[in-house]
Amino acid sequence: DFLIVDVFILPQKVSSASANTDDAALHKFIYELLVRGLDTANVKLQWHSHGNMAAFCSGQDHETISAYRCDFMISLVLNKQNESFCRIDLFRPFRMGFEVELEVFVPADPELDENCASEVEEKIEIISGSALSKYFGELADVILPKEDQEKATDEPS
Repeated sequence: DFLIVDVFILPQKVSSASANTDDAALHKFIYELLVRGLDTANVKLQWHSHGNMAAFCSGQDHETISAYRCDFMISLVLNKQNESFCRIDLFRPFRMGFEVELEVFVPADPELDENCASEVEEKIEIISGSALSKYFGELADVILPKEDQEKATDEPS
């Protein structure tokens, strides 16, 4: 069993079909952990949302998983329908991966909710376009404060 007690989100550019994180952002994050005296070997989770799509491990997800150079990595894909796909990949002594059960417990914490919304707003760049604006509008209740939802669904001129 694994217990995940903290997660982070890196700056990224997202569209209705992809999310791209700058490798330099991950390297900077790891460096900052080292400077703070934290054990980077504890970074064992990569996670993201497929929005309105099914929760599964895509080809891009497999490429991301393969880029990790550690003993194991847990990968988690979520979506708006509260579906999830979780897998663990072992890299030593040889590579193998398999789907695992996931049990989620997130205590109700309005301050945590607000902090998460602020971090998403700060670090996620939405690639604009009319189709994306419609898609993003559907996600607005999840990642935007209510007062910003109307702006998110406006069509570009």
